[in-house]
Amino acid sequence: MAREHAENLCAQVSPRMAVPTLVRLLNHCYYGPSKRRLVWIGPAVKTTLAFVAGNEYQTGDGRHRRQLSDSRGELKRALLAVALLEQLQAASDQVELLATPDDFVRLGSAGIVDQSPRMEAVARQTRAALERRGALHRTLRDSTNAIWRHPGRSLQALDNVLLGASPREQAPFDSTFFAQIPDGVSRQFWGGIRARLKVAMSALDSNAMFALRGGPLEHGEMEISIFDFDDLKNVVGDDDSLATLLWTPRWYAARVKEHPSSMIVERPIVAIDAPSWLSATSFLAMGDSLNWFVEASVMSYRGAGGVPLPQKVFDQNISKPFERTVVDAFRKSGYQAGRVTPKATWQSQKGDVHLVHPDGAPLPGEVDCLAVDAIHRTAVVAECKVLNFPDSVNRMRNLLLKLRQEDAEAFFSKLRRKIAWLTQIATFTSYRFLGVIVLDRIMPGTIENAQVRTLDFGTLQVLLDEEALAPS
Repeated sequence: MAREHAENLCAQVSPRMAVPTLVRLLNHCYYGPSKRRLVWIGPAVKTTLAFVAGNEYQTGDGRHRRQLSDSRGELKRALLAVALLEQLQAASDQVELLATPDDFVRLGSAGIVDQSPRMEAVARQTRAALERRGALHRTLRDSTNAIWRHPGRSLQALDNVLLGASPREQAPFDSTFFAQIPDGVSRQFWGGIRARLKVAMSALDSNAMFALRGGPLEHGEMEISIFDFDDLKNVVGDDDSLATLLWTPRWYAARVKEHPSSMIVERPIVAIDAPSWLSATSFLAMGDSLNWFVEASVMSYRGAGGVPLPQKVFDQNISKPFERTVVDAFRKSGYQAGRVTPKATWQSQKGDVHLVHPDGAPLPGEVDCLAVDAIHRTAVVAECKVLNFPDSVNRMRNLLLKLRQEDAEAFFSKLRRKIAWLTQIATFTSYRFLGVIVLDRIMPGTIENAQVRTLDFGTLQVLLDEEALAPS
């Protein structure tokens, strides 16, 4: 009912007025001096944009249109209804997946009015996981260095790669994972980056900017840009890459059902008037889309707008570096720590040690980090996980199953088998063992039991600093 009400309000609003307004508002939600005040409504702005844009994408060539409102008051009503919808949906998902019989969430006309301490904690975890938004992209630092530090040089490097040159030979890509991407990777990946960068650079050109009611806008990253189709074709110069930036009726119908708030990030150019081929975007919208495109490609997010790269790009540049980060954190806190290879060689800072089980049983899988405190005779076995943040209830449910001890193939079960093996090693028979699943960022609803804990890396660092991870 809440979604139907929000969609009905959005269906009355003119995209010609609302789309540029919402694109500009998005910039202020996440950038600039107003972001602390406006960030809470950012997801609702994205969803409202998707719902209102449907008034263009569901009317074909623009014939037989109904009369739509240019009232900003109507747009505000629609936006607030969507904000309430987002709050109700988040509460519903959290209750379905994480609530115990004693938990509750009470709703009022303006949203949540009260909730149990556990559900309040889950809500805080969710906000903490989402509030930093693109800053949590695992690929952001390399994208900044390779693409945004010198955009003109980077554009030339992208052109070189598309003409057959090796990424390793491009100076802007030095010391980033872009240089390690194998030759011959899909042109769609490099073309997708190039197209977004070209439009972003063009959006900074004040000649491409127009006020909603005539006259030039103030030049700057926070403003919107209006393009017609010919403008975009001339800017991008590649029809296939351009097509992946534009909303189309078929793509719209598929995405708006489940992921409306993701649409502007996946495809950052939105029509405001189909008959005249006018579309709106902004430098910041294009930049966000480029950063997300790279992230989705490296992380192989399904159906999220990227072009999946070979698994070794993720392993070598995201997964393994995180494992080394966890090992280094233990070493800095005084532990003897290191990876244990599949053949049971413990690679600590004091040298390699081959671990032998008394019964000759093989180690049941490599250990990301074995950290030993000889003084307190404590051993920590850490599994390091870089997880895709779930974007649906079903994916969240599947992830939580992997984090719960009752699943035989879950992280807990695999970790306990490794701990059982290590406790039989002569050196460690008198040690107290603790298992830790370390996530590279906060994940709502993580759990723990007496032998295994699940925590994010930031929490691990705090516990190590306070010597509270494995108290005596």
